[in-house]
Amino acid sequence: MIKDSIRKYYKSDIDVYTVTKSANSYGEMIETWSKSRTIFGRIRPMSGGEPFVAGAEHQISKYRLYTDDFNITENNQIRWSGKTFDVQFVSNPMTFDQLAQIDLQLVT
Repeated sequence: MIKDSIRKYYKSDIDVYTVTKSANSYGEMIETWSKSRTIFGRIRPMSGGEPFVAGAEHQISKYRLYTDDFNITENNQIRWSGKTFDVQFVSNPMTFDQLAQIDLQLVT
């Protein structure tokens, strides 16, 4: 099985966060992130760069999470090893239902 061959490299300390949106007293929308669960998976770097955007350089780092947790969506954040990642895209490679491949972008 696919997941069995890479599962030995998984870590057990990857946290999934869910956002709650609410309006403050001024009517502005505020996002509050809360931990929903800890999953088993592996995160690896994919690419990075420093494009010139809005008059300044910005570092962009892309990562990929491999897990067998298929309950992660683009509305989640992932936190691991002191870093926070936005979920960009969730895929099920070759529709085997064995391994979720989740593209992440480093936030902090």
